[in-house]
Amino acid sequence: GDLKESFYIGAVGDVDMPNDPNQWPPKERFPSWKDTMKLYHAAALAAGKRILSLIALSLDLEAEFFQNIGAVDCSSEVIRLLHYPGYIIVFPLCHLKESEVLF
Repeated sequence: GDLKESFYIGAVGDVDMPNDPNQWPPKERFPSWKDTMKLYHAAALAAGKRILSLIALSLDLEAEFFQNIGAVDCSSEVIRLLHYPGYIIVFPLCHLKESEVLF
């Protein structure tokens, strides 16, 4: 395993998914977290739609092809925020030379 921490944000909009709602941190501790993440989600979704339009054009299709067939209508998008610790654990069996760097 690894030591990363992750936070998943599912589909957002006027109403979260009723069967699997997002769990937001308490507003008292992180006052702007939910609003900021909703804005980020909207920007990422808009970028994804733009990329799909460019892919459609590259395939000699209409720019809205993927939107027209409903490819972006489902609420399956997920944002996965990751945090990795800022240090590296070097295991005893891993002997590095002075000139080597482990990333």
